[in-house]
Amino acid sequence: MPFPRPRREVRFRILGDDGRPLANAVVNLYGPGFPAQALTDSSGQASLQTHSVDGSGIHAVYVRPVADYWERYIQEPSLDPGQVNVIRLSPLERTSGSFPGERPYSWGQRIMKFDRVSTDWNGAGTKIGIIDSGCDTSHPPPSSYRPGRGFHPGQDPQSWKSDEMGQGTHCAGIVAASALASSDIIGCAPGAEVHIFKVVPGGHFSDLLDALDQCIERRVDIVQIGVSGEQFLRTRAQEDHRGAIERYRLHRRRR
Repeated sequence: MPFPRPRREVRFRILGDDGRPLANAVVNLYGPGFPAQALTDSSGQASLQTHSVDGSGIHAVYVRPVADYWERYIQEPSLDPGQVNVIRLSPLERTSGSFPGERPYSWGQRIMKFDRVSTDWNGAGTKIGIIDSGCDTSHPPPSSYRPGRGFHPGQDPQSWKSDEMGQGTHCAGIVAASALASSDIIGCAPGAEVHIFKVVPGGHFSDLLDALDQCIERRVDIVQIGVSGEQFLRTRAQEDHRGAIERYRLHRRRR
C-alpha cells in the first residue's frame, strides 16, 4: 500500500577512524515504512529516502564496510535531514586497553566459557576440519593451517585457497585467528591444526562424503560442516551419508 507521507532524503558520510572516506559501505536505514539501503560513493557519501520528515522516528542505522573496519549499529540515532550525517567506524586492528597483558574474548567465546580455561591453552595438539567454501589465503593466514583440498568436480584440488562466498574464511578465523602485535582478534583455538576442505559452491553430496572420509584419514578430532543442499538426499545418498558419519564416530571412539 502507498504511504501517505512524502519521502525525505537523508544523507550520510561514512569515515574511518583516521577520517578517510570509506567507499562501497552498505548503509541501512530503519524507520517509518520499508527499510532503505544504499552504497557509499568514493567520497564515503550515500543518500537514502525515508518517510520521516524531520529525522525523528528513525529506529536504527546499520553500516557494514567492505573490509578492515568494524560494523556499526546505532539505535535511535539523532539525524538531521538538512545536513550530512557523519558516522565513523573503528578499525579492526584497534587494541583493547588490557592488550596484550590480558587475552580479550569475544561474546561467543565467553558463551562457550573459553574465558574460564587457562590462559596458556590455545588448542595445540587438536586437529579441526572445516568443510565449507574454502579459505581466502590472501588474508594473513594462521600458522596452524595445513594443506587443504578442494572437492569440486573437475577443479584443482588447490581451489581450497580461494573463497567466493567468504563463509569458510569467516569460520577459519573464528577457529584459529592468530594474535598479531597490532590486533586483539584471537580465535577460539589459534594453536590447533586447521584442515580446510572446499565443497561449495557447486559441490555434490558425494563431495561432502569424500571430505568426511578425508577427515577420517587425517585423524581429525573435530569437524565443522558449513554446507547445505537445496534438495533432499536420495535413499542411497542418505545411506552413504549415514555411513560416513558412522565411520567418523567409530574413528573417534577408537581414539
